Amino acid sequence: MKKNLNQNHSFGPRTNENNSENMKVECGCTTHEEKEYLNNFYSLSVDCVFDCLFNTDSNFYKEYFAANNFFDLRVQNWTDNSRKLEYNFDLGFFCKTKNIEKQKILKSVKNECFVVETEVSASGPLYADCVTTITKYCITKELDNKTRLIVNVRLDYKKKPSWAVLSIIESKTSSNMKSCYAFIDKKLTSIENKIN
Repeated sequence: MKKNLNQNHSFGPRTNENNSENMKVECGCTTHEEKEYLNNFYSLSVDCVFDCLFNTDSNFYKEYFAANNFFDLRVQNWTDNSRKLEYNFDLGFFCKTKNIEKQKILKSVKNECFVVETEVSASGPLYADCVTTITKYCITKELDNKTRLIVNVRLDYKKKPSWAVLSIIESKTSSNMKSCYAFIDKKLTSIENKIN
C-alpha cells in the first residue's frame, strides 16, 4: 500500500490575508479559457470550498477520488505554492492510466479568494500521453457568506493525433469532466444544505 505523503491537513500556503467583510471579490483572471464545466454559488466559506477540493485527507476528497475510479494516491507537500500528485485511473477491462497532476496556487487571499491551476498528464494506453489537461479553479467570496466556484478546462496537445483519435479523446475527456464536476457540485450542495 502506498503511503500518502501529504502532511498538510488544511489549506496549503497563503500569499496574502484580508479580513474585509461583506465585499464581493473578483478572481482577477483576464479570461477563463476553453470549456467551462462549473459555475455556481454555495453558502459556504471560501476556505471550506478550497479545503473540500484540495485537502486530500478530507472525506470529500476521498469520496470524490473513489467515485471517479482513482486509486493509489501519492501526494507531495506544498512547496512554494505548488505540489505534485500521482495516482492511477481505472479504465475497466484490466486497463489503467498513471496520472501525474501538478497543482499550483496562483492567488491566495484567506477567506476571500483562491485561484488554482492544475496540469494532468497520463501514461498507459495508446494516445494517453499526447495531451495534458489544464484546469483552473477560481474560488471567490460573494456577498452574504456565499462562495462562487468557476472551473474551466482546456486540452494542451503535445502531439496532434489524427482527427478520428482527436475526436475520441475530446469526447471522452468531456464526458469524464462533466461527471467529475457534477459530483463536486452535488457534494458541495449537500454540505451546504447540512450546514444551513
